[in-house]
Amino acid sequence: MDIKIIYEDEDILAIDKPAGLVVNRSDTQFGKFTVQDWIEKYISRNVANIRSERGDPILTEEFIDKNGLSHRLDKETSGVMLISKTLLAFGELKNQFKERTVEKEYLVLVHGRIDPLKLNLPKPAPEPKKIARGDERFRYRKTPRRGLPERKVSTISENVHLKTINFQTFEVSGFMGRNRENRMRFSMLASGKESRTIFRVEKYFKNPVSGEALTLLRCFPRSGRTHQIRVHLFAIGHPVLSDETYSGHKQSSRDRKWSPRLFLHAARITINHPRTGAKIRLECDMAEELAWALGKLTPVNTA
Repeated sequence: MDIKIIYEDEDILAIDKPAGLVVNRSDTQFGKFTVQDWIEKYISRNVANIRSERGDPILTEEFIDKNGLSHRLDKETSGVMLISKTLLAFGELKNQFKERTVEKEYLVLVHGRIDPLKLNLPKPAPEPKKIARGDERFRYRKTPRRGLPERKVSTISENVHLKTINFQTFEVSGFMGRNRENRMRFSMLASGKESRTIFRVEKYFKNPVSGEALTLLRCFPRSGRTHQIRVHLFAIGHPVLSDETYSGHKQSSRDRKWSPRLFLHAARITINHPRTGAKIRLECDMAEELAWALGKLTPVNTA
C-alpha cells in the first residue's frame, strides 16, 4: 500500500494516513495490513542495537513493540500521523503528548447548524417503547432495585459541560469512559476520565437534496480520549456525518449515499522537534473523498 509521506528527517516521520487503514496490530485485526506493518517495510531497524542503547528499558520495549508509533487515529479517520524513527524521538514525543503540549487540529462535518451563542444540550426524549439502535442518550436498568419500577437514567446531559467562547467558538468537556453495554463505544460517564475539546465553526452548508443543515467544524482536542471528538459531538446532539457507531445504522446509511465514510480528518499537528526543540507544523489536505462530498453541498451565507 502506498502511503503519502508529509515530512521526514533522521528522527521523525509524518504520514497522511488513509481512511480504512488500522493503525495498531491486534488479535482482532489478524492478517490485516496495518500502519505498523507499513512502518516495518519502510524503516529498517536493528532491534538488538536499539536494546543496547542506554536508557529506560520499559520505554525501549514500548518503542520496539509500537514500531515507533507516537499516537493513533481511528480506522476511519484520515490525516496526519507521527512516527518516531529513533528512541530519543519516541521518548520526547511521548512526554509532549503526556504534558498536552502537542497541538492537534481536525476537520469534521456534523448534522445540524451549530450556533455557539445558542448552545443547548439535547432535551430528553419521551421514554421509547424500545431502545433505538445507536441511541445512547439514555440507558435503562435491566432489573428494578428493591421492587421499584424501572427508571430512566441520564448518561449524557448530567456529565457534559458546554461553554461558549465567542460567536464562532465553543467548548465541550466532561468525563468519558467505555460504554457498559457496548464495549466498542464510549460515553460521557461520571466514572470516566477527563476530556475536553474546543470547536470552531468554519462554515455552514445545506444538503440540496434533503434540505438538511450541516456544519463544518475545526476541532482542537485538549485531551486524547478514544473517539473523543465523535462522542462530544454526539453528546450535544450533532453527530459526525456517516458515523454508524454513534448516529446509528439508519442515519449512517442515508449519509453514505453521498458521503462515503466518516467525515473526520486530522488536518494538522504541531510539535516541538524532539532533537532541536524547534516548533514544527505538519499538515495535509482534506482527503479526496471528503472534499468530493463537501463539493456536493450548498454553502450557506452566515450574514
